[in-house]
Amino acid sequence: MGRRKQLRYLVICFLLASFLSTMIFPFGLKIYFSNDVHERLYHLKDGSFVGLLGFPGLLKKIGRKNTLVLDGGDFFHDEFNDPFFWNIRKNAESLAKEINYDVMIPGNHEYMYGKDWLENYIRGNDKSIGANIKGVSPYKIFDINGFRIAVIGLTTSQAIACTSEYTPNELPQDPIRALHNVLQKLPLVDYVIVLVHLQIPLDLKIFYDFPRVDLILSGHDHTGPTFMKAGNRYYYEGAPYAYPMALLTLDTKTREVNYVPIYPEISNIKRMKEISTEKWQMTAVTVALFITFISAFLWNAFKIW
Repeated sequence: MGRRKQLRYLVICFLLASFLSTMIFPFGLKIYFSNDVHERLYHLKDGSFVGLLGFPGLLKKIGRKNTLVLDGGDFFHDEFNDPFFWNIRKNAESLAKEINYDVMIPGNHEYMYGKDWLENYIRGNDKSIGANIKGVSPYKIFDINGFRIAVIGLTTSQAIACTSEYTPNELPQDPIRALHNVLQKLPLVDYVIVLVHLQIPLDLKIFYDFPRVDLILSGHDHTGPTFMKAGNRYYYEGAPYAYPMALLTLDTKTREVNYVPIYPEISNIKRMKEISTEKWQMTAVTVALFITFISAFLWNAFKIW
């Protein structure tokens, strides 16, 4: 009898452990979101330097447990960039790697550097997604404590459709149709986030016409921060230049989302000054080249007359 009781006890423990392993215990999921950074990595606020450059230090202090870090496009900016003098873009590239985003989507400005750079950037960045971009993963699925979150990416073709380097098939396709197709094939998940770099009317169409989408995180129009709620579904349009960044906390039990603006303080002032110096150098060279061009034009015009 003792052995039977022992065996019965072990079976019950096994079944209980199996049951508990399939349960999702409620927790707070933290989502950090930046958009339209445009390589502006720092700002002056109330006498202190804040901005995305301070975010790695903040992450290091608080850790990344139960956390997603997402970017909504236009992280880079198509300013004058001459690798013979320096590569101003390297500062933004370095910071993106240091932050180690879970997901990034390209914005229209990522298309402005040219096809070769874009293809290398996407191929070398396994964080990049885009449901309406050919050759790019449409979504990523994260399993955090048994809670499965799908993050789907959508990018606008606005302001790049006139770029002659790209054929129509190489530009982002219809985002609404792409989202519809992805949702039809999406595996079973507990929560759907759509990370978009679209015009606001398209954001709102997704918000009102796609009830399966739980949270929309948006960039592109530079009108945020805007936070909206409809039932347990949410829409957030971020502020440009990560000023502020957003911290959204999802209660996985109630599905309630709360938003808090954050201004990461920059402790590495030396690095910030180096970036600032490079930007001033870039501006000086740009002005010098412009003056040289105008002078050459006027000289030729004068000789003609």
